[in-house]
Amino acid sequence: MQKMLRRQHLGPWLIGACGLLSGARADEADIAAVRRIVGGGDLPQQTIPDPERIRKLLDTVARAETQRLGSTDWSPSNPHWEPVYQQVRSDLEAEQQPIAASLREAGQAVGEGYIAAIATALSPQDAKTILDYYHSPEGQRYEQFMRRVDAVMVWKGVASIPREASSQPDTIPEQQRREYGEMLMLSHTYQGGLALTSAARAAHQDTSGSAAFAFLVGFAIRDHQAEVAAIFADYREDLPAFSAFEKTPASQSLFRAMGQAMELSPQWSKPFHDALESIGSRHRDAWKAVYAAQVRAAAAQAR
Repeated sequence: MQKMLRRQHLGPWLIGACGLLSGARADEADIAAVRRIVGGGDLPQQTIPDPERIRKLLDTVARAETQRLGSTDWSPSNPHWEPVYQQVRSDLEAEQQPIAASLREAGQAVGEGYIAAIATALSPQDAKTILDYYHSPEGQRYEQFMRRVDAVMVWKGVASIPREASSQPDTIPEQQRREYGEMLMLSHTYQGGLALTSAARAAHQDTSGSAAFAFLVGFAIRDHQAEVAAIFADYREDLPAFSAFEKTPASQSLFRAMGQAMELSPQWSKPFHDALESIGSRHRDAWKAVYAAQVRAAAAQAR
């Protein structure tokens, strides 16, 4: 599930380094307009790669690399996991500089590609309709709402998925959970993902993406309760109007364009994954040796 989430959301997560493009065709929406519509003007402020994001990335890669060394019962709950994980994590820490450089390059490639792909798929008339709404009092609140709700869904969501189940107590009443979920489902992240998975389901009967985005909503509610509650309190009365706007043809066109752009994100981020694999391959024999030593230690203890 987490692998699916990261694959589906890698585009939005890496957009932090994107820059303006030029050369749009006459039948494409303006790049600057699309950037405004999807909040791209704010994303560079997320500062990828900052130390905290690099730390989380290295944690995630270290867990994945440690996991692939063993069988299905090999997990953080195994008493012999920690020494292996710490060795993997230490080796990756030593590679932090090239990993950060690759991430920065991927952020620019994905960001530019993501915005350009939306601009290609979205008509100028639909972009104008959405921007006209943004200029209205209700639309200004919608734009502010979207910045906040997408931040919870992406910047504090996918990038910080924990290694195990949530450590936060799950004490939210069912009605409140439902209301929060309906609010988060208005986010561009969710609506673009819904369009992506709807297209995949129609073409390939693939429903895995729908489950992944539903999981993301649940994770955001559970592990970012205070922020979700604050957004809900500020915009509760606006949500019916926001929902109505998202049902308009222009909004639906935007979500389809975002879904198509998400689908393309793996090809833009492939050089980053290749760089990680190259780094991992240099250390993997040593990691296997550390793992084998732990297996021998476990066998000796079992005697």
